[in-house]
Amino acid sequence: MSIKCVIRVQYKENYGAHCWDGEGECPQVWKNKGGETLVITGLNPREAQYIESRGLPRLSSIIDNCKGVSYAYEVVDYYLADDSSWQDELPDWPILHREEYDYESSLSIAEQQEEFDDAYDAACRNIFDLKYSMTTKQWYARSRYDSLRQKRTWEPLKYYMS
Repeated sequence: MSIKCVIRVQYKENYGAHCWDGEGECPQVWKNKGGETLVITGLNPREAQYIESRGLPRLSSIIDNCKGVSYAYEVVDYYLADDSSWQDELPDWPILHREEYDYESSLSIAEQQEEFDDAYDAACRNIFDLKYSMTTKQWYARSRYDSLRQKRTWEPLKYYMS
């Protein structure tokens, strides 16, 4: 059985920094603004056991150390799951977790499918597949959204304010 690790990352913005004049200590008014889901697929049982017992210290430190006076990222949680399931990576949007069409809906099945596809595309914009290269000793990420569009490029994982 193949296993995956699903990692939830929170982006926060310090609203206190917007009106800060740079003098003294920056006001701390943090608000959660959004997040990303990082997915490491294809783990074997030994790798999964390592994550279960020791966590993700190197990856977490890359993410948690990305902060400034006006923004910050942090690992909120992570968990192991069956690699064959895709729904647990998605946000808790009811439309993405529905098993069947709603035959009582005023929308046709084609319209419901289009609604689902649009929601899935929107959710995939914040999902990234990860892999680690033993050669370069570096994490690489690929956008799930780009991957759906056949743009399968892996780039070094970077967390910064864009």
